Amino acid sequence: MQPSQVDRSKENPEKVPGERYTAMSYARVIRYACRAADRQKRVELVAAARANDPTADVSAIEAATYVPVWSPHRLRHNAGTELRRQFGIEMAQLALGHASMSATQIYAERDREKVMAAFEKAG
Repeated sequence: MQPSQVDRSKENPEKVPGERYTAMSYARVIRYACRAADRQKRVELVAAARANDPTADVSAIEAATYVPVWSPHRLRHNAGTELRRQFGIEMAQLALGHASMSATQIYAERDREKVMAAFEKAG
């Protein structure tokens, strides 16, 4: 039997592959997908630029970012912001599980539309 054909699996592993996902595994997959999509978009734009003009300078296209990398934690921020907008900061604090209001104020962004509407009303 060749070494590559030897079964190296454990008899009673603590964790079976694919049994559970962690926040880091989700973040890693999202980061990988964002970077892959960014590379693909860059390739498409460079090809289109060179199709129009084979001598085109594509350095600006190659240096730009088209798909920003984000993390799953961003979803929590967005949910907190939406809860604050719809129901107030106290609801966002409870839903996010923050002990202090100051953490929620950082986490859940202010609603700029409400501020602008208040300014319009005030004159």
